[in-house]
Amino acid sequence: MGSHASKRLAEATDIVSPPQELWRTLGCPSLLAFVGGGGKTTLAFRVAQQASAANCRTVVTTTTRMLMPTEADGFDAIILEDTLSSAQQRLRDIFSAGALRVFLATGSESSSHGQRAVGIPTDWAPELYSGGLADVVVVEADGSRKLPFKAPQVPREPALPVGVTVVAAVVGIDCLGMPLLEDHVCRADEVAALAGVESGCLVTPDIIGRVLGDRNVWCHDAALEAAQVSNCIPQFYAVVNKVDNSEASEHAGAVIAALRRQGRGLGGILVTGDAGGVDGRGTVFQEMQLELDLDLDGDDWWSYGGGHINEAVIAEALSHDCGIRGCGCSMRAEKQRFPEGMALSDYSDTDD
Repeated sequence: MGSHASKRLAEATDIVSPPQELWRTLGCPSLLAFVGGGGKTTLAFRVAQQASAANCRTVVTTTTRMLMPTEADGFDAIILEDTLSSAQQRLRDIFSAGALRVFLATGSESSSHGQRAVGIPTDWAPELYSGGLADVVVVEADGSRKLPFKAPQVPREPALPVGVTVVAAVVGIDCLGMPLLEDHVCRADEVAALAGVESGCLVTPDIIGRVLGDRNVWCHDAALEAAQVSNCIPQFYAVVNKVDNSEASEHAGAVIAALRRQGRGLGGILVTGDAGGVDGRGTVFQEMQLELDLDLDGDDWWSYGGGHINEAVIAEALSHDCGIRGCGCSMRAEKQRFPEGMALSDYSDTDD
């Protein structure tokens, strides 16, 4: 990442802001990937809004398929380019003209859900940071056919972008009580196998906790190797989304309890939903930052390459002691163990 990106990110990290901001709660990541189901596109657009409001040049894209944004989504520009060099030149021109929030895809196509964007290759992501380009890249790196819950398919998913620093796995709380069948849950057989239950049973908090909360389901060895981050571990969050009323909030409490019991390798748990108003969706209602106990000869998380953002940015944020939870500036409360990994890979072509 160039010095201009580090400077803007450091300045954004140093701004004390309400804890409800999703981007800062996730640690102000420079390369963030959303996986799973239950509203990834909404959350990606929300992060882009917040990062661009902090004067960071922000790109939203996908490595699979996702619905095309509309005028109401607030992007300064939508770029469709099928070569990296042409995409870089378009970004350079648009950012130079003062734009801060841009959507990028290699093309578009019709689908049963509407017009959808065709994703970029996973190795484009780090190339979007070169001189004069993006400070923040937000990637929808998984598809779920617009269903609220899923597990990745072996060995094809998720399609983590090269250099990813934070991975957020999402579930929609509305999946609770649904039959564990393909009409209601994407990759229902994979969910059943991971959770050790029968297909067709009703989705419970424990099933969500076992699948959503296991870092190695989403950041498995093959995916990390493809993303070239095997030696630079991404931070991993579970996001319980669509918590829009008191009943959903009660259900979310049960899911949080299950995630704490069954989650492995979690850096944090977020509860998000619609707070009302124009910009209400994607509001963080509750956060629980967890400390990962890697048990690696006493060395800490940062020593093994884990973390949220560029090292220079982290140092700048720590020097200011900004106090924003999730930016590496505050102590975390819970300890959990990092287990050994599984093996999956490749990517999905289903939209959010």
